[in-house]
Amino acid sequence: MMRTIHRLLPLLLAALALPATAGEPVADTFRQGLREGAEHEWVLRLKHDLEIVDVVQRREDIGAEVSRGVRGFIQNEAVYAVRDLVLADDDGHPTRIRRRYRNCTGVGKATIDQPGSRGRLELQFFTPLRGAQVIFTWVPEENDYGRHYEGVDGPEIHLAGLQADMGLAGTLTTEPVEVGSAWDLDLDQAVMLLAPGGNLQIWPKELGNIFHRNVYMGVGGNNAELLDGEVTGFARATYQGRREVDGRSLGVVAFELDVSSLADKTLRYQRAMPREERANPTILERAYMSFRVQGSGELLWDFEAGHARKYTFTGQQHVNGTVAKTSGLLVQEGGFPVTEEMQLQGDMSLELEYVVPQD
Repeated sequence: MMRTIHRLLPLLLAALALPATAGEPVADTFRQGLREGAEHEWVLRLKHDLEIVDVVQRREDIGAEVSRGVRGFIQNEAVYAVRDLVLADDDGHPTRIRRRYRNCTGVGKATIDQPGSRGRLELQFFTPLRGAQVIFTWVPEENDYGRHYEGVDGPEIHLAGLQADMGLAGTLTTEPVEVGSAWDLDLDQAVMLLAPGGNLQIWPKELGNIFHRNVYMGVGGNNAELLDGEVTGFARATYQGRREVDGRSLGVVAFELDVSSLADKTLRYQRAMPREERANPTILERAYMSFRVQGSGELLWDFEAGHARKYTFTGQQHVNGTVAKTSGLLVQEGGFPVTEEMQLQGDMSLELEYVVPQD
């Protein structure tokens, strides 16, 4: 009898250990899997709903401040599409990509109320990059991609702000993760969450009025324009495990961020200044935008394919546009300093989707 118990004891212990082994958390690892010859599209959708809270004018020399009584709303939506072809890879990490900037479409509407009048303005979105092809080449020494136009050259100034990592792989940790694993993002990674692909040059089609100019400077449009300056804040990612989506087991990463920036927009303000403003006897000293976004996002990662499937972000934004001028009828005799600040707040949302080309 005792010999029988001794023979069965190892089997009993092994059986008792099985549930604990089966219940241990399983680690996942984010590995890229975009191989040479892979072709896909990234479709980006942006939406801004902003309230114009006030426009305040200040005379710093005499300490005076007055509200101009301007109120209103801005509702803008844009869709941007690019197509990628992986020309070379290193074990799934693309080392050479050809990206074609296909199109940017969308509309914007503004209702502006001020004492004695109400104005309704509209615009259409476009991008000067439409039709351009850019080659991104991985440079290990710089841990970044070099970039140049292929075929017809475009403006060099547009290249500097473009990023190869449209699918946000650079925001993910290379360490194995379990449910609850978390990591902090640096500020460059935080900016990626608000402007995938970098500065995609999302512009209004025309620059004929103040609404067009503000969007050209980034208000209710291109987040990258407002983040092109001193950036502060934080962003954090947390792995939430797997989710079944359309029959595929996708990893879920949740993001939280609170990011602020201060960007000099003097040159853009000058370029888009309406004709009637140019006729005023004033000298533009400086134009800048302060921008704050607080919100959360979610990225779905396809472990089998090695790339993101979808990314969504929603948040609250606060935008202040400040213009400093020397004003007065006798500017040549010194004039007087005036600043004007437009204060806006509201919602923003962003959706990025991986799409298999149908043509």
